[in-house]
Amino acid sequence: MSPELKITKDSIALANYAGVKGFVYINLGDYREPSKHLVNELLQIKDMFGEWGGNLYVETPDEGRISLSEFENADFEKYSDDATTAVEAALLKTLDIQGRPRYPFAAFVNNTGQILYHTEGYSIGSAEQLLKVASQY
Repeated sequence: MSPELKITKDSIALANYAGVKGFVYINLGDYREPSKHLVNELLQIKDMFGEWGGNLYVETPDEGRISLSEFENADFEKYSDDATTAVEAALLKTLDIQGRPRYPFAAFVNNTGQILYHTEGYSIGSAEQLLKVASQY
């Protein structure tokens, strides 16, 4: 079982959440149209994510959780406009992103805690790119 995500601004070590294969972090924000496109992409390659076997951390309103509930190895945290999870806070600090990122925000962190890929906002192929990078680990 992966560590529980707590809504906090305390600093954490990303490697503590990475497991053997690293992890994919996704924040869908308030689950508007750009985030829905990313969810649709993720669902199309769900089986390949399962084969990869790493952890998937998703921060989402309830609607996004329902859409992604079929994913194995996924932990969900309720999206909040006024709080940031410890994982997202660590990602934003490491990437030197001030304030809230553009959503959807996604990143891949390898098993040593290095951020090897991140994206803000939606672009076609984001889910495949996340999987491509993650599959190397």
